[in-house]
Amino acid sequence: MYLQFTPREFKAFTKFVFEIDIDYWEASCQRTLLKRKIPIQSMQQNLAMVFNQSEVNALKDLLKVRTKTNRLLKPHEIDYISFLN
Repeated sequence: MYLQFTPREFKAFTKFVFEIDIDYWEASCQRTLLKRKIPIQSMQQNLAMVFNQSEVNALKDLLKVRTKTNRLLKPHEIDYISFLN
């Protein structure tokens, strides 16, 4: 999914995501068979994004990133097993 924001829209979206009451949505949708129960509405009336708790937490982690203060990782800093073919 690709989302494009102005700086003002990004700030508002970030604030909205951090104010989501995850417990409320988990409880109110408890009886549904859906795995994802936490909706995030978009400005487009026919589009809503629906997440589960871990996805919302991952989204929050992404929104916390400050690109100006982050540096690029060096290859030896990445904890990943690479399989070469």
